Amino acid sequence: MEEPLRIALCEDTAKEAEKLTDILNRSDIPNKYTLYESGEALLENYQMQKFDLLLMDIYMGGMTGVETVKKIRQIDRETPLAFITTSTEHTLESYRLSALKYIEKPYEEADIKEILTLAKMKKDNAPCLLIQKNGKMAKYGFPVFSIWNSRHDWFLSVWRAER
Repeated sequence: MEEPLRIALCEDTAKEAEKLTDILNRSDIPNKYTLYESGEALLENYQMQKFDLLLMDIYMGGMTGVETVKKIRQIDRETPLAFITTSTEHTLESYRLSALKYIEKPYEEADIKEILTLAKMKKDNAPCLLIQKNGKMAKYGFPVFSIWNSRHDWFLSVWRAER
């Protein structure tokens, strides 16, 4: 069974959030989303490798989507990101933050499907470590810095974000 895309959806307007979640629920690409109503709420719960895609509104009460992503990018430069917003004012800045897509409202369902496809392609091609133990395969998608062995033992050196 295919692993669903794990999506953080940060949108403060109930009507827009409902429109986006309807599209996600109808998508051919399996996904599981968590809705955040503010950048602060997303940052409170953010962990590396928790999401495969960030869908961010820019203009929200409190911290903007751009400010939120700047903080996220301090610890996570890899998670794909798309801004969905009402103007083109932050287009250039969004690409400096490694956004895959900048979508202006009103958007079409095809725009959202395109970003889901891009995120899925990135997830499917992401480097990972596969380890088989007791006949079961485990997949680790975290940054591995080094692997070494000593006699019969193997050791992994990994990076973990501190909170």
